[in-house]
Amino acid sequence: MPGRRALLAGLAGWPAACIAAPPPAFRFALQDGAGKVVTQARFRGRYLLVVFGYTKCTDRCPTTLTHLARALEMADPRNRIFDVVFITVDPRHDSPKAAAHYASLFSPHIEGLGGSKRQVNEAIAAFHVYVAWANGPNGQPTHGGLIYLLSPSGQLATVLPDGLSADALASALRRYPVPKPGRE
Repeated sequence: MPGRRALLAGLAGWPAACIAAPPPAFRFALQDGAGKVVTQARFRGRYLLVVFGYTKCTDRCPTTLTHLARALEMADPRNRIFDVVFITVDPRHDSPKAAAHYASLFSPHIEGLGGSKRQVNEAIAAFHVYVAWANGPNGQPTHGGLIYLLSPSGQLATVLPDGLSADALASALRRYPVPKPGRE
């Protein structure tokens, strides 16, 4: 059966092609509350937790940030392991300064970032975040609630699901040791 052989021959290279593919790049270039450009490279050498949301959110965002702030107090009380950024999905209404202020309400260790529509959309695309707008671009955004954990070398270490309690988040974060200088 020539068709079957061709199919099997094509599949023979499939696993190697998947393994050889480079990992996705979880990159961003945004602005902090002072207007300075911040990229993921600034956080090299430490684990980076990345959360997406918007400042006018009344449910998912404040709950996630509250649980995350509490989890950090439990899992990293000396702030030696993790950095955290909150990235707005709504650059039209959230300036970098507004995102920074909002994030600081939950913890001084959570940095809020924003930027132009292009910059924010590039970050959303890099992390494959679901964002949809109810009632068009002037409406409220609906967005994914995953927490992305990047390793000290900037690669994706894990994705934490939406809705975890502070205790469950702390338990997950305790698995990650203090990064050693020059190593992951």
